[in-house]
Amino acid sequence: GHPAWRRFLLTCADLVGQCGYDGTFLDVNAYAGTLEEDRVAFARYLRERYTSDQMGDLFGFGDDGDVRFGEESGSLLLAETFRFRSVMMGRLFAEIRDAGRVHNPDFWVYPNNTPLCTIEAHYSRRNVGHHLAYLHEPCQYVMFEDMQQPGRFGADRIGDHILHYRYALAHGARSAVLPYHAND
Repeated sequence: GHPAWRRFLLTCADLVGQCGYDGTFLDVNAYAGTLEEDRVAFARYLRERYTSDQMGDLFGFGDDGDVRFGEESGSLLLAETFRFRSVMMGRLFAEIRDAGRVHNPDFWVYPNNTPLCTIEAHYSRRNVGHHLAYLHEPCQYVMFEDMQQPGRFGADRIGDHILHYRYALAHGARSAVLPYHAND
């Protein structure tokens, strides 16, 4: 992410911690940077996972200057691009948490994550770092926003938010669900 934006987020977390709060809510989370800093970080990330020979064989990268983000659907490079974004978001969440913990040792971040009521909604967020496997550690809770409220959707269809809770628990976090359009 952009260095100035990172400093802003860390400063805000520091101020929230100074005020004695136990955490901060992070809304509209997306890590999809294409700055040179992001490309350099991606090269470093790939070097942690692959040897130089593998980098050449798998991706065609001769050195770090050749590294680019994946764009081809179904490619390993695109999968690594998505994973990198989740890892980087998790690291940012940890930095934000740690900035608050300077003042409050119980400080946590509470991010808004991907919707889960439809496959399409969940799938559409994979490219911006929404994967709990890589970002759950600094998060005590994760919030899911969804349009569907629990209830009967037909004679033989009942919807609930159990998947949200189970998904978070499977990755070591707890969840909260904010259902929109809940009128009754």
